[in-house]
Amino acid sequence: IGVIITYTVMGSISSIGTTFAISTILIAQLLSAAIMEWFGWFGTEKIPFSFHTIAGVAIMIIGILVFKFMKF
Repeated sequence: IGVIITYTVMGSISSIGTTFAISTILIAQLLSAAIMEWFGWFGTEKIPFSFHTIAGVAIMIIGILVFKFMKF
């Protein structure tokens, strides 16, 4: 699985750009960790989504969209 992840990361960096690819990967990791904690998967304590979690991810997504689509 490590080879597949490395290959897809390298492919996404070359096709959509370094910053956008790494930011997208970071958000995906944060969301998957929050979902795992919310459901209590893999022996983790169940932690419901809080306003701070949702707001933090939303701000990150907005920042990526601004960075990607706004021309400065």
